Amino acid sequence: MAAITILTIRGPRRPQRCIIRYSFAVGRALGVGAATPTARAGGALHELSIAQEIYRASRAAVAGHGSGRLERVTVAVGELSAVEPDLLVFAWQALTQGGPDAAAALEVEWRPARQFCAACDADRPRSPGSWLRLCPQCGAPLAVSGGDELDVLQVTFLPDEAAGERGGAHG
Repeated sequence: MAAITILTIRGPRRPQRCIIRYSFAVGRALGVGAATPTARAGGALHELSIAQEIYRASRAAVAGHGSGRLERVTVAVGELSAVEPDLLVFAWQALTQGGPDAAAALEVEWRPARQFCAACDADRPRSPGSWLRLCPQCGAPLAVSGGDELDVLQVTFLPDEAAGERGGAHG
């Protein structure tokens, strides 16, 4: 599943946009999205290793357009991805603190999973955290769709020359 990443480059001229196709599955196949050895060993916070991969993918996207300082990274996190959005943001802040991208914000778009009954041709609502196996109306099995996203959607950065003009570059 490929995500479309839109880079917004802010500078002295009007913003420029570039579209980059990226997914963690493709990144892992290329060696970009592989988990770090310490994260695999089980000692690190799950969300911290994910924040590291988001940061690495974001920096790689910026590097493809020169150099610059990250301003905002937007990610989609699905309900079934086993990622806690608040912990992911906390891990991002800890990861970028004190570095050139310390002011960069991580925005999380929550993507819920849905349960659908094919026999009734209808979505079946549920309470958060609860799952129905069978349709309460007809008894047919329910299908679960969506909610498995973990994609970088947008990376916004300020090129080095623009960051320097505004006095916002960290060195």
